[in-house]
Amino acid sequence: MSDCGRGDWRALYGTSAEAADYFRACEAAPLETFDYAAAVVSEGGSPVMGLPTFTGAFRYDMGLSGTARWWTEAIHQRVPKLVALPVYGAGSPHSDELALGMSPCVACDPARRAAAFGALLDSMEAHARSQKIEVVFLKDVTDAQAAWADPLLSARGFSRLATLPVAHLPLPFASEVDYVASLSSNMRSNLRRKLKRAGDVEIEIRSEAGAIESELAEMRQATQDAAKTNYGDFEDLAPGYYDAVLRALPDAARLLLYRKGGKLIGFSLVLLDDQRLTYKYTGMRYPEARDHNLYFINWMTMVRLCFERGIQHLHAGETTYLTKTRLGCVVERSWIYFKHTNRLVNPLFKAIGPRIRIDQMDADVKALGETMPYVAPAACDQAV
Repeated sequence: MSDCGRGDWRALYGTSAEAADYFRACEAAPLETFDYAAAVVSEGGSPVMGLPTFTGAFRYDMGLSGTARWWTEAIHQRVPKLVALPVYGAGSPHSDELALGMSPCVACDPARRAAAFGALLDSMEAHARSQKIEVVFLKDVTDAQAAWADPLLSARGFSRLATLPVAHLPLPFASEVDYVASLSSNMRSNLRRKLKRAGDVEIEIRSEAGAIESELAEMRQATQDAAKTNYGDFEDLAPGYYDAVLRALPDAARLLLYRKGGKLIGFSLVLLDDQRLTYKYTGMRYPEARDHNLYFINWMTMVRLCFERGIQHLHAGETTYLTKTRLGCVVERSWIYFKHTNRLVNPLFKAIGPRIRIDQMDADVKALGETMPYVAPAACDQAV
């Protein structure tokens, strides 16, 4: 991530585990579909705001599956521009929220924050024009970020569309028992039944991938294949990703491994800091994972890790909202802000873009509808 030193980035991200070291690890195991970089704003020679950036392609068919996806993939092979739009993005393909870091003095001063953010956008738009990339976008802007950034982005001609929201599990409880007691009676019974039926699944927590990296990739692919929707390149991971992350964050990254009779049947990669546990990626072997209720074993393993470390926030990520909300999660809306650098074309983007609802491509989002427990924008900082 640029030429800034670790100390400079730490000043922007504080003690967050999902910070510069993590994004550098992602760069060390890059996907061929993305080129990684960073944008930084400095005052008096000291960085005050920054984030990872990437160039790639935005697929119009993101979220499609089955026959529709087969047809769009066939078109993409022949005429890529009909399906994929070259873009320059702020954020990371490997994060589900805009990884915007800023120094405390800027974060607490709305005027300085606005000036730094404006300079950041200036540099991004200038870079896009120099590379003849027509679309600039900000990936996964949370409601908490949009509360202050939306007026600034709108004034610069950016539009926004709703993307997949992010689930968060607040854990203001004294113990695991108290957390389970906070769930509905039906969910409590269901959870106990599933954990009782889990049998003798062996759990291991480790900080290196070693010889099992290929098994992790295999199980990750199996989980993607079993998913109801396909979000394309933004779900993919490069070979060596797990090892790179675990090496870069020896104190923060952990693999949660699950075995049955010695056979590896599932895993999750999580990041830990003093504020939260971030659920990154998971993979499972089928049908074993379903037979042994591995989703719920993994969930309670993460919850127990939080209690062991005094963490009161489990960042539960995207998808499977029906289950996550029943397990006590609240949900924060998330947005993609985008702009075409051609002033004649951008009005068309502003007219059409907001009609695209990536969040509504998710079956659980549609099923929950108005019952989804969204956190009000003004309360996002406190709730999550």
